[in-house]
Order: sequence, then structure tokens, then C-alpha cells
Amino acid sequence: MNLGCLSKPTYDVYGLYHCSIAEKYRRNQYCLYQVFLWIMGSSSARIRLQFSQRYYLRKMDVCMNPKALFIDRDGIINQDFGYVSSVADFKFTDGIFELLTCFARAGYLLVVVTNQSGIGRGYYTQSDFECLTQWMLERFSEHGLEIKDVFFCPHTPDEQCHCRKPDTGMIEAAVNIHRIDLSHSWMIGDKFSDVQLARNSGISKAIFIGEQGCEAADFAFANIQDCADYFRVGKRL
Repeated sequence: MNLGCLSKPTYDVYGLYHCSIAEKYRRNQYCLYQVFLWIMGSSSARIRLQFSQRYYLRKMDVCMNPKALFIDRDGIINQDFGYVSSVADFKFTDGIFELLTCFARAGYLLVVVTNQSGIGRGYYTQSDFECLTQWMLERFSEHGLEIKDVFFCPHTPDEQCHCRKPDTGMIEAAVNIHRIDLSHSWMIGDKFSDVQLARNSGISKAIFIGEQGCEAADFAFANIQDCADYFRVGKRL
């Protein structure tokens, strides 16, 4: 988990190393299978080789370029009471576990990107945020959900940093660490800045949550439960 403003991205060395090992293993499997089929020499073997090529290339592509759902926190994961910083004030939104399960089952990494200017304003500390985040991740784990990473910006708007949404610093960091394919990824948020972030960074689809709607978003729902119900009935992700 990468917690913090990542104006200079840090790299999950273990994650990248693990992926490279998996990629090498698949390449070796593919090469050995290719040699075996050509030794057989039959036309049916060559047909199977073509399917084998497509299969392993798809597998390697998934390993190298996963898609992701980028998730705002306040107003999406939890009800936004204003500068939420403690477990006592943290209430999950209705439908959030069902919604994220839909995306996780469809193969999306779950990545949180959240502005936390309360840190910069002095309302709570970074340690407070990290403790609450750890508690949040444990609750997701209890529902069988893995949040792949959490990125946050602690700055106030006046600081004009590169990581505060709708600027793209947090998305750039996520791509550098997890090699995410933004052209097949989604963003969900309850502010226009979340939709702007999707457009600014090249994220394919944007979901807006809120009674007022948002014409710039690809999908808009009044609340998380309505969004979860929509995708749960088998809508293509």
C-alpha cells in the first residue's frame, strides 16, 4: 500500500518483480509448447499453435497492463460528513461492497485516489488518516475485497500541487507502480473534479454519484446503491 502524496512516485518493487517472474514463466511455457507442436508437424497442431499464441499473448498482456477502477473516498466509499478522520465518524455508503465486488469480479484492480486537505489544514494528522485507512482496508478484506492501493493528496488548494484532483499526479503514480491500462479503466466520484480527473488522465469511463447529476460523466446515479444495482444485473464492464 502506498500512502502519501506521490509527487515523486515510489515503486512497489516486489509487485513489479512478481509480475516479471510471472511473465517469464508464461513466455517459457509458450516457447516450449511452440517447439512441441512444430515437431508434431501436423496441420491440426499448427491450428492449435495459433490458438496457443493468442492465449499466451492475452495472458501476458493482462499481467503487464491491468485495468483499474479508481475510487474517490469521501462520498463514495463512506458518507461525507466533512473531513472524516476517525473510525467513529466513518460510515460506509450503502451498496459500496456490492459495487466494488462487481468490478473486482470483472478483473479490475481497486485503487483509491482521495484529496485529504484536512491534513494540510491541520484538522487531523497523516497518522490519523493512515490509521483510519488501515481500518477501512480490513473491513474491505472481511468482504473479500482487496484494495490494491491508496493514494492521497494532503495539500490545500492554495498549495497548487500536482497531486490534488483534478490534476493527475495520483493517477500517474498508480500507472508507474501498477502499469495500469487507463484506456480500459474507470473512475468513480461524487465531484466534478473526479470526472475532470478521468478526462485529464485518459481514463476511459467516469461514473458520477450525486442527485444533481453530471453531463460530462459517462454514467450518473443518485447514490452508490443505484449504481451497484445497475452493474449487478449483468451490465458489461
